[in-house]
Amino acid sequence: MARLRVAAHIHSAFSDDCDWPLDRICRTLRRQGYHGALVCEHDRGMTADSWERIREECARLSQSGFLVVPGIEYQDPTHTIHVPVYGPAPFLGSSPTVQDVLSHARAHAAIGVLAHPRRRDAYQVLTTDDLRLASGIEVWNRKYDGIRPNDWAFEQASTHGLIAFTALDFHGPRQFFPLSMDVRVEGEPTVSNVVSAIAAGAVAPTVLGAALEHALTGTFGTTARWAESTRARMAPGVRRLEAAVSNTRQRVPRLKR
Repeated sequence: MARLRVAAHIHSAFSDDCDWPLDRICRTLRRQGYHGALVCEHDRGMTADSWERIREECARLSQSGFLVVPGIEYQDPTHTIHVPVYGPAPFLGSSPTVQDVLSHARAHAAIGVLAHPRRRDAYQVLTTDDLRLASGIEVWNRKYDGIRPNDWAFEQASTHGLIAFTALDFHGPRQFFPLSMDVRVEGEPTVSNVVSAIAAGAVAPTVLGAALEHALTGTFGTTARWAESTRARMAPGVRRLEAAVSNTRQRVPRLKR
């Protein structure tokens, strides 16, 4: 049995809001101790041909021993609920309904995950049918949940028997964080075997290599709540400062040598 430490919810330059090439991301993740990545490029702007190119690039990069699982992040027609689908299922088209995406994933033995329920308060419009049909839910999305898990998502995972996912939601270096999905794979660590193992529940979400449950309890949980509350209050000001510095740099003319 192989045990793989995998980074979930990875975007690359194949998406319209990330400029990191996939090979660069994989090299960086490998240096950080990961064994693979679950890629989910945005459906907007995607075609069947570009999806095929993504699959081919994932297959090429996997030849190095770092497993890259191809996937698509679908957005619903209102751009509120997002559903990453991991595995080589055919491209369904842009902005399908949540039910259509989740049914499509199941029909093709792929994994349909409800992403970042905190974003745009998506958790308020998710239905019981959505939760029942999904394979998993992101209980900690680095981009939207910050530096602690989402209590509501954890509760839904337990109530509905969903796989709890930790997700980097990588778009740039700010999302590098010690979250992983630890997958137990029977046989060779191929895309098919890894997807099957995750679907069967042979997977555990971790932070800093430890079981994610520790992030909700004890000293770690208390500290994480305080730290995330502080980070959330400071983040808007930090972004405004960064934007101001960037604008100033653009306005200042460079001196000729």
